Amino acid sequence: MNFAWFLLAVLSGFFDVGYNTLSRFALKDGEKSVHYAWIFSVFRSILFLIPALFFSQFVPTSKGIMILILLGAANFLNISLFMKMHSLNHLSASSIISRLRMVWVPLISFAILGERLLAKEYLGIAVLFLAVFLIISPKRLIRDKAVTTALFFSLTAAVVTILLKVAAEVTTTPMIIFAMSFPTALLLPFLKNKREEIFKDWRKDFGQKILITGLSILLLYTFIWALELGGTVSKVNAIFQSTAALSVFSGMIFLKEREDLWHRVAGAGLIVAGALLLI
Repeated sequence: MNFAWFLLAVLSGFFDVGYNTLSRFALKDGEKSVHYAWIFSVFRSILFLIPALFFSQFVPTSKGIMILILLGAANFLNISLFMKMHSLNHLSASSIISRLRMVWVPLISFAILGERLLAKEYLGIAVLFLAVFLIISPKRLIRDKAVTTALFFSLTAAVVTILLKVAAEVTTTPMIIFAMSFPTALLLPFLKNKREEIFKDWRKDFGQKILITGLSILLLYTFIWALELGGTVSKVNAIFQSTAALSVFSGMIFLKEREDLWHRVAGAGLIVAGALLLI
């Protein structure tokens, strides 16, 4: 195994733990999800505007432009669902449910990139489903808005993951992050009925917003770097997600989320086991 991509995927997972924990802390009152999605995207757009335009070495082609447009559209939906998910769910629960992207990524990468699955990887998918059902009942999959939001987030996150792999082959990381962020920063205010709520108190908790943005950038850089060093998208994502499952414990320790404690611990353990089968 090339340990460079493996270690970068693990490091990306740790950055994701911090990113998810801080996001849940900021959004636990359930009133600021759209505001945070917009602020987060504006910060990243401003930070990567100049590097994307002048240092990305991007050669415009119809394929490359289409990939970046698709990435921006998918991330627009993904980041909106991410912020909404953390405004509705306990961190430990949303962390486990959203790990279903480890199921979607191998399936989508097989269909689009031709990355084939082995028998043990199908077993890993089954284990991941079991982990989710330890946390939620089948009825909640349909009736609970918090659960369905986390499920849709897992699917859009899988699409973004695949597009990151494809985009990394045609351009550099600054251009990728700018293409992900700018459509959300531009369009979100026009899709909100009460636009003033998006712009209100943008300087409040400014340091916290900067830290959340910084962690998201670090996790993206290390994740894309792992892909560039030869890790297949399914394997890099599996290592990343199994490490990021530690969000379950950070939610319990730092946010005092103790409901269904043992179910969530068992679910986190099954996530790691399923991820190992997908490697």
